[in-house]
Amino acid sequence: MQRLLGHDYTLEARYTGTRGVHLLVQEQLNSTSAVTASNSIPTFLSMPSPAALSALTLTTGALKAIQNNPLKQYGFTNRITALEPEGNSKYNGLVLQVTKRYSRNFSYLAAYTWSHLTDDSTANINFTALTPRRPQNFGNLSSEWASSILDRRHRLTISPIFDVRPFSRHGWALKNLVGNWNLAFTYTYESPEYGTVQSGVDSNLNGDSATDRAIVNPNGISGTGSSVTGYDRNGNAVAPTSTARDSPQTGSTTLANAFRKMA
Repeated sequence: MQRLLGHDYTLEARYTGTRGVHLLVQEQLNSTSAVTASNSIPTFLSMPSPAALSALTLTTGALKAIQNNPLKQYGFTNRITALEPEGNSKYNGLVLQVTKRYSRNFSYLAAYTWSHLTDDSTANINFTALTPRRPQNFGNLSSEWASSILDRRHRLTISPIFDVRPFSRHGWALKNLVGNWNLAFTYTYESPEYGTVQSGVDSNLNGDSATDRAIVNPNGISGTGSSVTGYDRNGNAVAPTSTARDSPQTGSTTLANAFRKMA
């Protein structure tokens, strides 16, 4: 929609919406997650009671014993990576734009965009460290649906143009060499780019440590990370190993003998 304001200004409002389907997703076809919501070792944000501790019977060893490569018995010992057309995206954008036509040696265009881009497959190759190129769980792509790293919720752009003519009534040299310049600028402000916080630990035991997300502690200090401490079912601390220091999302942690407490 456009509307003329006075003699020099035009106000424009427009909406853009897109829906993406069959986007490429990088998957490992012969990788399954040994950890599920009902078959996992929890991460506690505070020390549990002795009764809660003694009720935990699942061990890391039992989880690691679960086969996460269903094709291994057929000789496919290496991971089979493929690009599958399973991804989705959705974009909604509202643009408000003001244009001042050229008059009195000056014109400009100012535009503000509010938009939201969500998807489940932003990256399918290793071109950024801000978001993983593969889903955390190859059997649950829907859990990847979130704001895209390409999302810029707010964007403001201003582009003024000036004609500089200080000697328009003087000689040719002053008029065309010193004056008669066109100056154009563009200023853009936009919302920041967000990334996926990853743990670097294969907490769901599907053989891929590059995609597992970190736990969010709602009572933690903003901008601060912490490690986790493993305990056995008797409440004794377990010595940390390369696979027991960090953990992704709650309900998918498996790296302590009985349970883990976040620092």
